[in-house]
Amino acid sequence: MLNRHLLRIKVFQTIYSYRKSNDNNFASAYTELERSIEKSYLLYIHILQFLIELKQYSDMRIEQIQTRVVKNEKEWEKLLPFSEIKILSQLEQNKELQKIVSREKISWHPHQEIIKELFNFIIETEKYKNFSESNHTYKAEKKMIKYILHSVISASESFFNFIEEQSIFWNDEVDQIISMAYKTINKFEETNENGGSISHMYNDDDAERFVKELLTATIKNWSQYNTYIIDRLKNWELERVAETDLIIMHLAISEAIHFKEIPIRVTLNECIEISKKYSTDKSNVFINGLLHKMCEDLQKEKIIIKTGRGLQS
Repeated sequence: MLNRHLLRIKVFQTIYSYRKSNDNNFASAYTELERSIEKSYLLYIHILQFLIELKQYSDMRIEQIQTRVVKNEKEWEKLLPFSEIKILSQLEQNKELQKIVSREKISWHPHQEIIKELFNFIIETEKYKNFSESNHTYKAEKKMIKYILHSVISASESFFNFIEEQSIFWNDEVDQIISMAYKTINKFEETNENGGSISHMYNDDDAERFVKELLTATIKNWSQYNTYIIDRLKNWELERVAETDLIIMHLAISEAIHFKEIPIRVTLNECIEISKKYSTDKSNVFINGLLHKMCEDLQKEKIIIKTGRGLQS
């Protein structure tokens, strides 16, 4: 489920924490990495469950109207299209999702004020009004869910306050996880009772191997990689290099050496993107120049060897 970019960030954060700790316990670092990835996956499940909770809140409101002696037909008509969104029913019935929700004891019931706030906001938007007044298709439902995820949930201060309270791992990645939740829904099929598959924590065995080997190789070979960096710093001393820059360069070297199937340009682009988010304003230029020269030299020295068509650069 987690893409390679986010997995690289997880390794970067784990190594940063590892180097800041006093004991430098690799087992603890490995456990922290696993926990961080698991937490991200649980955020993905929380978001899918949040959509279900919105539907259930709508159902509850409709049921309340039904029990009244004098019914408000306009309120009924406003709520019904939301309650009838098939995708939300598919999520609600998805056995795979509900098994995870039950196992992890995920519930939004203690946070009904967030459900209520966002639901009331949604049904008053022009987007929902147009949706509810049309003879909407399954494709239109997907667009509505996309709007809810990317324009309502991701912009909600209440939702982000919940995120901050629940996990330190969630703040920097919630937008990416929301996108992953939508990708899951976008693959749903109207004829499938369960909608479709819920993503696993890792897309495949290679993704799990990638993240664990990247952490291990980077920490294990830290001293050796330092020599590669020092040899190319010229007038700079290693102590002058920002800690975040140093970790990013170590990750790049480690990935370039140990993952022969990943093109160098992919590794460098990914690491430069991480530097833009986690390091100084000028770091990406500094890292980019140093890493390009270093990878070029290490290829000549046969320390970096790429295999497969198109993997030489």
